[in-house]
Order: sequence, then C-alpha cells, then structure tokens
Amino acid sequence: MNQEDIKRWRVLRWTGTGVFLFLVTALSLFPVFVKVEEFTFLIFYLFFLLFLFVLFVVFLSWPYLTYKFEGSKSVDQRCVEPENKNFYDVVPMNVLLYILAPLIAVVLFSVVLSGDFSNYFWGGGMVIFLGALMAMFYRLKITADLQQVTFGWGPIKKTLKMQDIVQVKTVNIHPIKDYMGYGMRSGSDGAMGYISSSKKGVRFETTKGKAYVTSTNRPDELVNLVKWAMGLNK
Repeated sequence: MNQEDIKRWRVLRWTGTGVFLFLVTALSLFPVFVKVEEFTFLIFYLFFLLFLFVLFVVFLSWPYLTYKFEGSKSVDQRCVEPENKNFYDVVPMNVLLYILAPLIAVVLFSVVLSGDFSNYFWGGGMVIFLGALMAMFYRLKITADLQQVTFGWGPIKKTLKMQDIVQVKTVNIHPIKDYMGYGMRSGSDGAMGYISSSKKGVRFETTKGKAYVTSTNRPDELVNLVKWAMGLNK
C-alpha cells in the first residue's frame, strides 16, 4: 500500500466516523420532532444501531481485510548475532490509566459519600471490574525468541512463527491519525495494530499476505533478533 492510499484511507475512515456519529445522534433525536410509539422506536433504533455498527466496523477494517503483501521474503544480512536471543518488552498504555484510574476514584467516592450500604455491592463490583480491566490491558507485552514473536494483552495476543515472517522493519506509530486510538486496531496502512503508548514500533509482513504492527520501546533490538532468526529459518 503506497502513501497515497494510506492518506486516502485515513481521510475516508475519519469521514466515515463522523457520518456514523451524525446518523446515530440524528436518529436518537427523531422522537423529539416526530410523534412515534416509544417501544416501537426503541426496538427499531437498537436494530438500526446494530446494523450500522457492523457496517462501521467492516468499513474501518477494510484496509486490513483487503490488504495483500505481494513482495518476496527478504532476509536482510545487515544484522548482527544478538547477545540475548530472548526478547522481552512491556509498553504501558498510559491513556487507559488516565481514564480508568479517575473513574475508579469517582465510583469509590460516590459509594462512600452516599452512606447507603446497598451501594457498596454494586460499587465494589464496579471497582473490581474496572481494576481487572486496567490490570489486563494496561501493559502490552512483546516477547520473541528464535522460533516466534508474540505481542498482545493477556489472552488477546498474536503469535507469529519466524518461518511465517517475510519482512520486518521499524516504523513510527501515530495512534490517533493512523489507528484511530489505542488497543487492537485496524490501521489505514492495512496492518492490524497492537497499539500502546510508545510511538515506536515494528511492522511484520507475513506469508499469508497480512501485516501486523506492535508498539515497542526497543524496535531496533527486536528487528535485529527477528532478522537473525529469519536467516536461521530460511
């Protein structure tokens, strides 16, 4: 995918997001101006929202779904034998901390100040849920050895065998501009991104024609290890 295609998809995806939000908001205000039966409208609105959401997700994922890497396997000889053949890196998702930590504090203060004992149950449950969510998705873990590379959060992770990687390179990551946020995101460049707070990352092209990008604090070290392993597995 060339730079013109990436720029075009970037504009289309953000435009599509604006249209989606406009339609959802406009339809929610429909009963204000037109008299309709409330229950009937609610059922229609929920089905329409679900249909629109599915279309929206498919549209945002279209660059990844249609992307096909057509190059050949490239084993770059400009790499040195790594001293440590086991790579481990953790990239915190600070934006999640900025959102969930204040939210947990608000829930706690609300429960305590309410003085209602019954609120302790739902408040405690909410705090536990948000805490578990933050613990699971706060740290993006990247591991690699001479056989495979793995990146992701908890059970949500991707593993690539070295023999399935055809190209690897360092990239600069723009989470909002190219991936429209953080987490597991489809990018305008056709890659499936595992995006955290670091603006540095590594891009992998695979034998299946798909591309993956992961954030990492040490992209050069990871690329060197993968290139060395690719040379051993060629």
